[in-house]
Amino acid sequence: MARACYLAGLAGYEAQGERYRPARLLFVLYRASAPAHLVVDVSDVWNRRMDAVRAHASQFDPAAGDPTYLTAAGFLESVEGRARAWGALAGVAHAEGFRVRGAWPVDDARALLGAAGGGRG
Repeated sequence: MARACYLAGLAGYEAQGERYRPARLLFVLYRASAPAHLVVDVSDVWNRRMDAVRAHASQFDPAAGDPTYLTAAGFLESVEGRARAWGALAGVAHAEGFRVRGAWPVDDARALLGAAGGGRG
């Protein structure tokens, strides 16, 4: 992923579209046991998120093609379990864990501590 982002920003790299290189990368922790650098509360949108996932039911059908981790028994339950586990670490019902690459600058550290709003204390 990091290499693709690097190449996307090179002026001499032949590709469709405009050059673009994101300032930062977040890596979601779906099937990794690495500790999260960042945990995002998704409790307020959890039901809508899972409805959106379930709307792609054909992706979870073992009879639809070659087996993948999406077609394994208990996949949706594992998604719920991970979200609850990350949520427990953050003191919320559901959360998603991310790792970051490099430093993550912030304008006001109080936001991270909940004093300026938007964060949890």
